[in-house]
Amino acid sequence: MKIFSWNINGLRAVESRGSLEDFLDEKQPDIACFQETKIQASQVKTLKLDEKYPEYKKFYSFAERKGYSGTAIWSKIEPIQVLHNLPDEIRTKFDLADSFGDTSTEGRICAAEFSDFWLVTVYTPNSKGDLGRLVIRQNWDKAFLELIKQLERQKPVAFCGDMNVAHQEIDLKNPKANRGKHGFTDEERFGFGEFLNNNFVDIYRTQNPETTDIYTWWSHFAKSRERNVGWRIDYFLLSEGFPCKNVEAKIYPEILGSDHCPVSIEITE
Repeated sequence: MKIFSWNINGLRAVESRGSLEDFLDEKQPDIACFQETKIQASQVKTLKLDEKYPEYKKFYSFAERKGYSGTAIWSKIEPIQVLHNLPDEIRTKFDLADSFGDTSTEGRICAAEFSDFWLVTVYTPNSKGDLGRLVIRQNWDKAFLELIKQLERQKPVAFCGDMNVAHQEIDLKNPKANRGKHGFTDEERFGFGEFLNNNFVDIYRTQNPETTDIYTWWSHFAKSRERNVGWRIDYFLLSEGFPCKNVEAKIYPEILGSDHCPVSIEITE
């Protein structure tokens, strides 16, 4: 089974450029998780995605705000059930709204239950350049951790997506210059560490503990991608008890179409 995750930075944009079709044709994912879909329910039909990609069953979490955020799971395998966003019992425990918006209404989570595991894709809130959303981001990390631990009581969990943080210095090109800036604050790195402290494994880093200069996001400025001045902020994390003997994690910087590149796990028995 091949499961991919990709922040596509706009489903309409990546589809119109042909990048989505190229990606699906080349990689043939069994399941594809997308972040920053930036569409509404009415636009799914307009894009004729079901006609163009009939092999995938498609599930979306839409943001209330148009043209913003959103996540999706496309699967060749019929899930048992699909969940959208945070359940009320978790959402009401945490302050997740600020002057910028309510993160719990931004379509940031889509989760599907399969026979042996839960798959969750997440688009974690960005703390913003002035760190104006850092507190909300910290609350989000706690709420999301509670969700995946709740799901883990049912089955092992794999979660993936754009988590908007480089966890270690090895995960970005210029760690000293970016220390304390959004995406590399102590608070955000601590929040990511809490997933690891709660028995989840950053599968790519576990398998590639010393691999440098491998990133998943590049700024549009100063030809950052051409110079490979990037950040690893897109992840797959697995429950320590994930029910497969062989899982290989990969990153695909050669795949274009977004300011992020896809990441994947391939599961074999």
